[in-house]
This record gives sequence, C-alpha cells and structure tokens, in this order.
Amino acid sequence: MYRNYRGVEVIGVYRWLKNHDLALLAEMTTQEAFTPARQLAQTIFVTGLSLAGLLAIGVHYGTKRIARPILAITHTATQVAAGDLTSTAPVSSDNEIGTLGRVFNQMIEQLRTLYSNLEAKVEERTLALKQLNDQLQVEVIDRKRAEETLQQQQEFLRAVIDTDPNLIFVKDWQGCYLLANQAMANSYGLTVEELIGQRDCDLDLPIEAVEQFLQQNRRVIETQEEIFIAEEAIVALTTRDEWLQWQKRPIRLPSSETYSVLGIGVRITERKRLEEELRQSQQFLDSIISSIPLALFAKDVRNEFRYVLINNNCEKVLGFSRDRGMGHKDDELLPQAQADYHLQEDLAAIEHGTMLELPEHWIGESQDKILVRGWKMPLYDAQGETTHILAVSEDVTDRRHREQALRLIVEGTAATTGDEFFHSCVRYLAEVLQVRYAFVTTFADQAASESSPIVRTLSFWQGESWGKNFECSPENLPCAIVLTGKLYYLPEDLETAFPDANELLAIGAESYLGVPLLHSSGSILGHLAVMDTQPMQYDPGRELILKIFAGRAGAELERKQAEDSLMVAKEAAEAANRAKSIFLANMSHELRTPLNAILGFAQLMERDATLSPTQQEALSTINHSGKHLLNLINDVLEMSKIEAGRIILSVETFDLYRLLQTLQEMFQARAQAKQLLLHFELANNLPQYVRTDEGKLRQVLINLLGNAVKFTQHGSVALRALQTETKQGTIAHTNCDRRHGLRHRTRRHCSPISTFYPNHVRSAI
Repeated sequence: MYRNYRGVEVIGVYRWLKNHDLALLAEMTTQEAFTPARQLAQTIFVTGLSLAGLLAIGVHYGTKRIARPILAITHTATQVAAGDLTSTAPVSSDNEIGTLGRVFNQMIEQLRTLYSNLEAKVEERTLALKQLNDQLQVEVIDRKRAEETLQQQQEFLRAVIDTDPNLIFVKDWQGCYLLANQAMANSYGLTVEELIGQRDCDLDLPIEAVEQFLQQNRRVIETQEEIFIAEEAIVALTTRDEWLQWQKRPIRLPSSETYSVLGIGVRITERKRLEEELRQSQQFLDSIISSIPLALFAKDVRNEFRYVLINNNCEKVLGFSRDRGMGHKDDELLPQAQADYHLQEDLAAIEHGTMLELPEHWIGESQDKILVRGWKMPLYDAQGETTHILAVSEDVTDRRHREQALRLIVEGTAATTGDEFFHSCVRYLAEVLQVRYAFVTTFADQAASESSPIVRTLSFWQGESWGKNFECSPENLPCAIVLTGKLYYLPEDLETAFPDANELLAIGAESYLGVPLLHSSGSILGHLAVMDTQPMQYDPGRELILKIFAGRAGAELERKQAEDSLMVAKEAAEAANRAKSIFLANMSHELRTPLNAILGFAQLMERDATLSPTQQEALSTINHSGKHLLNLINDVLEMSKIEAGRIILSVETFDLYRLLQTLQEMFQARAQAKQLLLHFELANNLPQYVRTDEGKLRQVLINLLGNAVKFTQHGSVALRALQTETKQGTIAHTNCDRRHGLRHRTRRHCSPISTFYPNHVRSAI
C-alpha cells in the first residue's frame, strides 16, 4: 500500500518478468479496495452496537445463550478483518443471533465474491498492462531504431553538406549563422563550430558587403520569396577574387517558429574564367573571320538555310550587309532566280558530302562587276547529320587582272626581238599600267653618253599608235635623273617640277615614272619611262612591272648592240675569208702544174722494162702518192668552194676493195717505218662496189689512217669495213682501231665512217 505519482493512496501488486527484464504492476485505490470492508465494519459496528444494546438489555436474560454466538461472530469478524475470507460465523439458532450470524455470513460471502471479482479485475488489468507493456516495448524499439536512423541521416546529411563544394548556410534576421557547411566555414578560414553563432559584421568583411547580405536575407524572410543572384564578385572571402552564384530561399528550422534564410552559393570563378577565355577566343575567332580577305558565311540547314555567320567581306560577294542577312534566307534577300541558284548549290554540296568547288563567275553591275570563285562544304553533328553549310568565296578580280597583266608582260617581252620588240614593249607596258604614253630610249652616241649625252627613242607609244622616233637632250627633263641610274617617280604636276620640258608639256604629260636600262656590266644603256595625262597613284606593283620590262628591254638593247658589233666583225671576217679562198685557189693552181709533170714522168718511167721489181714498186708508190697529192690539191679547191657555198657531191660507182688496197699500200711504208703492224679487215658481207663520192671517201679514210699512224707509237693499226642493213638501205661501215703496247694498256677507236647506197643500187652491182 503506497501513494502513486498523483499522490493517491493505492494498493499495488507487481510481478517481475525476468525474460523481459520488466516489472508488471497492477494498482487499485484503497478506497475502491476497502469499500466492502468498511461497509462490513460499519455493519459490524452497527451490529456490535446492536449486540451491545441487546447485551445490555438481555445480558441478564441471555448472557450464556448470546455470548457464545456473538464471540463466534466476533472471532469470525476478526479473521475476516485479518484477510481470511474463508471463515464463516456459526449459526445455531433461528433467533436474532442466528439471523445476525446468517447476515454476517452473507456479508462474508459478498466480501468473498467482491474479492474474487477484484482478483479477476486485477488479472484482467495485469493482462492489459502486459499487452500495453509489450506494445510499449515494440514502440520503444521502433523509436530507438528511428532515433538511430535519424542520427545516421543527420550524420549523412552533415557529411553531404560538408563535402559539398558549394557554400551552404542558414542565417536568422540578424544575420547570425545558425547552420553552415565546411565549405562556408573554410571560406572564412574558420571551423563550422567557430562560424555558428557569428554574424557577418563579426567577420572581416567590408561594410558594404555586410549591408548587402543583410538586405538580401531580410527581403527573403519578409517576402517569403526566393531570390536568385546570377553572379556576384566576392573579394574578401579568399586571397583571390572569386565569383559566386547565390540562391536564397526562406526556411523554418524544426526548433524555431520564425523563418530564416537558406543560402546556397555556387563557385563560378572557373566558369567565369572559361567564359572569359571563350569570349576572348570567340572575339579572336571573329576578328580572324572578319579580317581574312575572303567572304565567309554559314547557313543553318535545319532552319531553312538561314544565315548564322557572315563576315565583313561578304557584302560585295553576297550583295547585302551582315546586319541585313543574319537570320534570313536567300529568297528574303535576293531575287528568286538567284536564291534558287544558291539553294541548288547548297543541296549539291550536301549530296556531294565533301567540299564542292564552284566555278568562277561574274557578279554585280558592270561598273562594280567582280569575278568570284568559291567553295561550299557541309558540316555534320555527332550523329552524322548535316547541320550547316559553310561557304568560302574569293574575289579573284585582281588576280584575273594580274594574270592579264602577266600575259601582256609575256606577250610584250618574250617573242619578238630588235625594233619589233621595242614597239611591242612600249605598247604592252602602256596597256598593263593603264597610262597614255610609254617610250624606250638609248644614247645616240654611246661614246658621248657621259659628257654631253643625246638620247634617241627606239619606240614611242602615244596611246593609239606609235609616234615618230626623235633625238633630244635630257637636260631639263625627268630622264636626266633616270640616266644617273635611279628610278624616278613624279605622281603629278610635271609642269611645276620641270617647267622647261616643252616636249612633254606639249603632249599634256602630268605624271612620270622612269627606270634606267642597265648593261650586264652595270653601265647605263638608256631608260624606259611611262607618262600619263592625269595624276599617277603610287603602286609598288607598277614599279615592279616597269622594272620587269626594263630588264628585258635592257637585255634586248644589249643584245642588239652586241649583234651590231658582231655584224661588223662578221663582215671583216668574211672579207678575210674571201681573201684566203682566193689565195688557196691561186696556190692550188700553182701546185698542180709541177705535180702533173711529176706524175707524167713517173708514168713514163713505169713503161721502162729495164727497171727492177723494187724500182717498179717504188714508182708505183710515187704514182699513187702523186695522185693522192693531186686529190688533196683538188680538195683544197673544194674547200674553197665549200666556203663559197658551191660544193658539189660527185656520186659514182667504184671498186671499194681497190680503194682500200690502194690506201693500204700507201700507208704500209709509213707504218713499217714506225714499226707498226698495219692490216685491213674486210667483212665477208662487204660489197665490192659501192655508190658514193669516191674522192671524199678517200680523203676521209686518208685522214683517219694518217692520224692513226701519226699518233700510234707502237702496236698496230687496223681498219675494219663491214655492211649493215637498215630500213633506208644498206650501209657500209669503216672503223679504224689503234692498239697500243702493253705499256699503255689503252684502246682508242677512230670515228666510224658510213657509206650509204640504196638496195636497188647494190643489186644492180
């Protein structure tokens, strides 16, 4: 019996559950528990008072009779009061004491019933408490598990936000940090624990930044609306400038009834750096695209071929400006026929799959007409689908003009020579440089070119035809400067610079450009100049072209002067050659007279029968050698005829074997005198009779054998003759071979001699 947590006095019964480490307790208030006992006590008390009265009244009458049942009832009441509800009062009579005993026993029976009900209720309450305890135990386990899970989730969440590189914080109205992650704390050089509870004004931040943060946070809390700050420069967080992107939204913490602000800051410094690099790269690329001397543009294939890229050089080629063309398509900018033509080009480039070269074509009006060539190629995405058409166009008008100029230069400097060249040179030069006048000069007297030079024009172009050549003094003329070896350029106002140049002023010359003509030795031969009736714009290409013509003109002038000198030398040489020919002709006649006498007497002596065989052989040799000498004299006459251009080929049929035998006999004595072995090798297929000029063949063979014997010191000399068949006919070859001794171990071959005669001639022979 004790007082519970409410201070109410109760009777409790508990049981210890060892398996569950738990006590099961059943409680009942004392008032509820002892109400039957009190009623019984009251009844007993009333009964006792009644008994006492009866005792007092009937003590005398029934002391013996009443005292025993009353004591039994009293004893029973004492046992019941002690808790023994099994006791009953004895009833032995039907009188009042018996009635009292029966009533008392009924009361005990009621008390016993109440006690039984109480135990049933206690058991029922105990069972209910046990079920409740089991349920509470399950709930406790679930709660512990939930608390552990919550703790793990909090730790995981803490780890996640601490490992998040973004800045995360929660601030209240005063700007005090209620929550922060490690990245936020690191930005201030603090730990998370040190940062919690700090305010922005407590940190080393500029006042302007503190006020800005506070205003932003309070606006979020007041309006309950989220704000987004795309980029914000932060200077004081770290040693280097950083860029952050903030997202701030209202939030209410579980333990607070007021709103705070949740801030998430993303570092975008690297992105800003990359954006800046990309911007600079794009700017650099745009500057390249804009500055390249080509028209570059691109069309979006997936968006009706609209222009997405146009550089500054496209306006002349496309016919519209960049601002007007961007985002539009051709049929919105050009006539329909031209737009359809460009569309067909684009489709052809897509179908072709690679770079498509477009032919050269003229575009624009007649005055602003330009020649254009271009290329188009498709661009693909990662899936291989065509996304854009990239086109490059080039204005080749200047190149065409340069090609025409080069053609004119070639035509004006290549083919012709002499006076025809100078006429062609000045004409093409004026046409290439687009000027009115062009002329080339040389010194009238080269010997007087340094003292008092007089220049003479070789050709003078007047714009439509060649003018008459003239001579003049370069004094007071622009050519006086050029003839000193310098290029001279006068863009305009020739009258002011050379007021005494009457010849030039008379034809309306306004500008002048001249260059000297140089000899290969460096001396000045003359000059080449152009003039115009209007100012002449400076152009390095103009000077280069003039120098090209001047170089060719100087070379031609030098060649012409050398040719004139050679002509004079040639005439002198021809005169000397003619004198030599006359001398040779005269001497040949003078030599032939005594030689004929020698041959005549030798032939007479051969008829003498008294001569010995040796003498006969010697006379025969003298006769053959004399005839050879006579042939040599005749050849000298032939040489004079050759020089005079009157040589005659005497073709006849003769005995080749006899000719070779005669030559062998002629040179045999000379070979033996030098102890040389001379032998002739005649091929089996060598014909005996051939048709050619016998005298010239003899002269050639004599020259070959004579040189062979002359330059061979020891060994042998061989002459080989053979026949070769060709498509043109049969050729007889003669080859002279010189073999030296073992000392030299060399071998030289004389040039072969070929005698040609047709097959039909050979057959006739």
